[in-house]
Amino acid sequence: QNGNPNAASDMSVGLEMAMAGLRGAERNVAINLGSLKDEAYKLEAESEAASLVESGGEQFEICRKLLAG
Repeated sequence: QNGNPNAASDMSVGLEMAMAGLRGAERNVAINLGSLKDEAYKLEAESEAASLVESGGEQFEICRKLLAG
């Protein structure tokens, strides 16, 4: 509704990059947790990372639908 329609492709690219960054961060967490011995902390961090990616995915879909019109 608001904004320049000519910038929709730029916004789409930014949205994709944000999601890629979030997924990359989740993978980075998973890799780094492999070196830790505290299993309880590892489970908590893995769960939090997964929750953030899920929430980000939901926001991604909302934004994607808004951009699609």
